[in-house]
Amino acid sequence: MRRDPGLLGRQLGMPTANVNLCRRLSPVMGIFAVRVAGLGPGLRPGVASVGTRPTIEGVEPLLEVHVFDFDREIYGCRIEVQFVARLRDELKF
Repeated sequence: MRRDPGLLGRQLGMPTANVNLCRRLSPVMGIFAVRVAGLGPGLRPGVASVGTRPTIEGVEPLLEVHVFDFDREIYGCRIEVQFVARLRDELKF
């Protein structure tokens, strides 16, 4: 069964914008502080995970972005994610 990462994030109180990396390897992996453009004026701070989501035994690479203090439906919106700092490795919980 394939899980919807956006649904799981919402259920946990941490909705995410999910960007499929089309099975490409990312040059970076881990958890990052980010800024997000394209959701209105200015940049919005957030946190992003780039990886395979080992906690739910994911296998396909995915970029998941949680935008702080933001709760709007953005399916189909085009966003730009600016990586600010690497915080840590991706971990299985």
